[in-house]
Amino acid sequence: MVDTSSFTSNMATGWGGAIYLTQAILDVSSSSFVSNQGDSGGGIRISNADPSQIRSSEFQSNVASSGFGGAVFTWGSSIDMLSSRFHDNEASQYGGALALGTGYKQVFDCTFTDNTAGTEGGAIRAHVTASSPLWVGSTSLRNNVAADIGGIFLNSLPQHAVLRNLVLWGNGGDVGGVAGASSPTIANVCSEFFLEAGGGNLVPASDPFVAGPDGELFLLPASLCVDAGDSAAASADYGVIGLDWADLSTQMDGSLDAGIVDMGAHYAVE
Repeated sequence: MVDTSSFTSNMATGWGGAIYLTQAILDVSSSSFVSNQGDSGGGIRISNADPSQIRSSEFQSNVASSGFGGAVFTWGSSIDMLSSRFHDNEASQYGGALALGTGYKQVFDCTFTDNTAGTEGGAIRAHVTASSPLWVGSTSLRNNVAADIGGIFLNSLPQHAVLRNLVLWGNGGDVGGVAGASSPTIANVCSEFFLEAGGGNLVPASDPFVAGPDGELFLLPASLCVDAGDSAAASADYGVIGLDWADLSTQMDGSLDAGIVDMGAHYAVE
């Protein structure tokens, strides 16, 4: 277990600038990964490490210099990414912050800002099949960049992905994947682009975010994304983390989320 640890300015000539783990279980909590570099998995590379979890951690300015996953690259591993923040990570190919390969994948209550990929998925690039599904819930993405889809790129069979209670803005393409593939389930998502009819999806007229002092993406009080989520889905997602969204906030002033859940990531009130 890695708990309350810092990894800064480490470099690997192969995989995993700070951590490379194979055939074991990785559990990271309340840790920071800053300015690490590897060929793939600038911060962490996980291979056949099942199940693994990264929780309440920060990934900033990590680089995958010749491959995938500026912050984290996984393959053959079930992974839960929970209540973590990814800022200014970069991959020369795909997955500016996360490149998620085979295995069951959950990304709940995370924040992605200013991550960059050379090809696909500025924030997230995921390999999705029936045996390797993806769930992304209560997550916020802003100003991530890639040649193809700055937000979330779904490879292979996107119909096995579920995206719900998300807020996306400024990604130059919020959700996409292989041309001609079936669509993922997209519900209660606030995006500057029209993603899918029905399901409570909304298109705000302007940027719904205000940046917090520690990398948070708070919602403007008058945003369409406030009181517009799926409360039952949010309760299920936060249940995985062991939190209640009603004890958290999406607002700069720290007011608790009440009534219908807000879309996007939530933050602890200090």
